Amino acid sequence: MTAAPALTACGQAVGASRTTKQAPTRPGHKVKLVFWTWVPMQKTVDLWNRTHPDIQVDLQIIPANVLGGYQKMYSALTAGDAPDLAQVEYYELPAFMLVNGLTDLSAYGADALRGSYVPWQWNQGVFGGRVYTVPQASGPMGLFYRADLFAEWGIDVPTTWAEFEQAARVVRARGDGARLCAFAPTQPAWFAAMCWQHGARWVRTEGDTWIIDMNDDLSHEVADFWAKLIRDDLVIVEPDMSSAWYAQLQTGRIVAWVGPQWGDALLRGNAPNTSGKWRVAPLPQWKAGENASANWGGSSTAILQGSRHPREALQFAHWVNTDRQAIDLNVAAGYGWPAAADAFRG
Repeated sequence: MTAAPALTACGQAVGASRTTKQAPTRPGHKVKLVFWTWVPMQKTVDLWNRTHPDIQVDLQIIPANVLGGYQKMYSALTAGDAPDLAQVEYYELPAFMLVNGLTDLSAYGADALRGSYVPWQWNQGVFGGRVYTVPQASGPMGLFYRADLFAEWGIDVPTTWAEFEQAARVVRARGDGARLCAFAPTQPAWFAAMCWQHGARWVRTEGDTWIIDMNDDLSHEVADFWAKLIRDDLVIVEPDMSSAWYAQLQTGRIVAWVGPQWGDALLRGNAPNTSGKWRVAPLPQWKAGENASANWGGSSTAILQGSRHPREALQFAHWVNTDRQAIDLNVAAGYGWPAAADAFRG
């Protein structure tokens, strides 16, 4: 369902016009790789370039995902001048597979790397038993909130959605025009995560049949909950990650965000005068005592079809997602919750 818009947005039948082929290397010859991403990972790439003088990476920042990044990738694949590496979100991988846009990394030894990654993220890039991408990160959800304003208004951090609604009523009563949070009408991934947390499963399989059901009772409960908050003027209806939304975060008109782990970088970068005032808590639960979460987002580092240096690209893709120093830099840049299996072990 998500692949079709990306394919049609290119305005042509996209596909890779050349296939990946390993070029021979000569002693003393530097390999140059191009990496496209929308995450500002220059510090990470600088670290690689300092420590790997024979393989140099040129980081190029592109528009995010469906905001133009994928169209740029598909066009480059069609023209035969795609970068060696690119950030591709998990949900978009099947669309790249349909146009032969990804390199079969099993041919270059990627299967041996499986144990370095969280299994469910690793499997996002496995098709037909072959590995096509290296997992990068996911987006576990939590509740970001302004601890200073919660304390000022006497609000306890909500642990259930019922308490969340009560907190929203306190903010409306005491916040001088503020609201607890915004409801983003143009963010289907966010709403899907909310339904996920409640236990809804929009896509599942029964034998060889795919079942798609977005009209279940649990999803209706989530929709009804947020519709009530909107109807009672307890939230602002505003697209998130927009200029207006960031301005409301800056001024304290919005004091919480049900968001993904990578959202902390957005708060730091776009609401700097609130630095040190935010805290994060687990998602409110539908039933007290539960511990259900959800995920919003998740990306892989792909070697696109047509690279002349797939072995070196795979080496970089694995390093950038498992090296401890690289992970620290990536998290600070906002790339998400690491896919590396031992990212936070001692």
